Amino acid sequence: MRTDRRRYQADEQVLLTVEAYDREFQPLAEEAVPGGVLRAQLVLPETGVGQTGNQQPLSIPLLRKGVFETHFPVFAAASIACGCAIRLRSRMPKYRSA
Repeated sequence: MRTDRRRYQADEQVLLTVEAYDREFQPLAEEAVPGGVLRAQLVLPETGVGQTGNQQPLSIPLLRKGVFETHFPVFAAASIACGCAIRLRSRMPKYRSA
């Protein structure tokens, strides 16, 4: 999982790319993912002193076999950190993080 940059300014777009593999480390195929879309949670930065960030659902569609990609807006200057766990049809595949 990676973004095109580490830091963003307000009104910029984040490009998020996920490279996903099955248990045999083969690129994840569309039929292994319900609807061909990974589901994730986008955790927004803290909004004030002592407040934790909100979470929003994020869909990451299949771009090509083993590669999922999406864009989302940044509403305030921020650093982006990524992490991902993928559960597919009652089994947990291994994945590589970029």
